[in-house]
Formats: sequence, C-alpha cells, structure tokens
Amino acid sequence: MFNRISVIGTSGSGKSTLASEIAKISSHERLELDRAFWRADWKGASDEELASIVSEFVKKDRWVIDGNYSRVQSRIHERADLIISTELPFWLNLWRVTMRSIRRAFTQEELWAGNRESFRRMFTKDSIIVWMWNTWEGRREKTTKLFEALETEDHPTVKAVPIKLGSTHERQIFLRSFKNYGGILRKSLIYPVAKTDGVESVLVFKHPMSGDIEPVRGTVDPGESARDTAIREIEEETGFALSSSEKQSVRRFGVRGRVLPSGPSLEGPDEYRVEEVFTVKVDPSRKPSRWKHRVTGSGIDSDMEFEVFWMPIDQAEKRLTEFTAEFIPKLRSYLAKTGAI
Repeated sequence: MFNRISVIGTSGSGKSTLASEIAKISSHERLELDRAFWRADWKGASDEELASIVSEFVKKDRWVIDGNYSRVQSRIHERADLIISTELPFWLNLWRVTMRSIRRAFTQEELWAGNRESFRRMFTKDSIIVWMWNTWEGRREKTTKLFEALETEDHPTVKAVPIKLGSTHERQIFLRSFKNYGGILRKSLIYPVAKTDGVESVLVFKHPMSGDIEPVRGTVDPGESARDTAIREIEEETGFALSSSEKQSVRRFGVRGRVLPSGPSLEGPDEYRVEEVFTVKVDPSRKPSRWKHRVTGSGIDSDMEFEVFWMPIDQAEKRLTEFTAEFIPKLRSYLAKTGAI
C-alpha cells in the first residue's frame, strides 16, 4: 500500500483531478499546493509560509499532495512512497490548459482564495497558458532525470516509487484498480546474474503447465517491501537461497507501471500494476547449471515442480515471455554501467 503520494505534472495535465480521485478512494488527506500558495488578488504566500504548511502536512502518515512548487518539492518527495507524473504530449497539454482557462473565464469559477481567471489575464505574462508553454519542456526534463534516478535507487534522499500516467485510459484503470484492491497491486521481479562457463547469464525457470520461461517474480504482500518479496521468491520458486551478503547487494534497476488484463486466464477487466525489477550478482557454484525445484510458499504455483537453469543474457530477450523480456535491454545496460558481473 502506498500511503504518501505525490502527484506532479505541468499545469493542465490533470494532476489535481487525479489527486482528488485518489484521495476520495483512499480517504487520504489531500493538500493542493495551489490552494496552499495563493492568497486573495493573486498574491502568493511567502516561501516561509508555504514551507511551514507543507512541512506540517507531510508529517502525517497518509496523504496525497498535488503540485510542482520547487521550493517545497524536496520536503514532499523525501516523505513520499509513490510519485506519479501526469505528463502529457505538449500539444495535448496546451489544448487542455487553454480550454480550461476559457471555460473558467466564461463561468467565473472561483479558484483559490476567491481568485478567478479572466480573458484579460489570459493575454498577460501571468497567464497559466503562457506558464505552461514556458515550463513544459523544462519540467519534462526535470521529471525524466528524477525518475531515472529513482528507478535505479540513485537519488541521495528520495526513495519513492515513480510511475507515469500519460493517458486518460491509464488513469481510469489506475483509479479502478486502486479502489478494487484498496491500493495498487505490486509485483516484484528479480534477475539473479552470474557468469556461467564464462558467459553472462540470468537465473530463470520453465513453468510446467504453460512452458513459459520466466525470471523469478511474485506479488508484494501487505507490509512487505518489493525487495523483500524478490529475496523471498528466489528461494520459494527456485530453491536458490541468497547469502547474507547477496541479500544486501540486491538492487533495483527498473520500475514499470502498466495496464494489463486481470486474472490468470488474461480475461476480465483491465487492471493496473506497478512492477519493481531487481538484480543481484550471485555465486552459481552452490547449484548445478540446471535443476528441478518444487515450489514452496502459498502462491498459485505452490507444489509445482519448476525446471530451473541459467540462461545466457543474450538469449533471454528472445526466449523469455514478452512482458519479462522487455527488461533485458535495461538489465544489460545496468550491468554494463555498474560492472555488476
């Protein structure tokens, strides 16, 4: 369960709407940074005032915050466990923010502290349309850098899981899944790596019913971290128990949020999943190059016998299932960068 959620995105990208829906479903308290910042007559709060409001709010155990104010973003993200970006293509974002501003100017909808948009304001430097035009590219680049650091756990102070919801369809499925599961379904995948016969290899298994070749993966249980799930699933699915030092060396190299059909038969309504992907360098000499293992644990595969073996990474992209093979190029890049093997 994600208890502290930050929603970021350029003006008009839908972040406030998404945050409001998440708060309704989860009963998390919500802080809208625009509402915290703006005073009457479009006067803004001081840096000290805004920082005080945010600092007090993030002390809570469960919350949703939407907004991009750089002066307080680090305070938010250091406490967040999930960061959602509502990034949209430029022209779609521009269209949305323009139509919203026109609607607000026509209806004179009250915004924050009694402020209202006007047609006159739309053609000044204070226009939200101009703001979106000027900040869209910079914000996208900033978010990309942040998410790259978070995926590989390279950010010095922020440990949140990052996901992007770039379409209305994704957001609808995300919200429905959030409601159905009381949170987001989380999966953990791990690709143990080693040199076997001088070749960079990854540990995989062959499923006895489907015949699919897969890496180790499992559902993150309540109260369990995705890393702990990965470590537990290695032993349950393959019988390969990590040493203490290997457990300490497990590293995340990717995060993926995706929409997929629900259920083992791939039928039924779509659902949204967050998948965290790990790797660890292991000593392969503790097991033969290929062995059979009867699965332990309480999952649907319990008591099935898996054929477990080392597969050269160069073959994995072609032989793994479509959804798990997608991570192989990123794994190869991560291993090259870190020199893990």
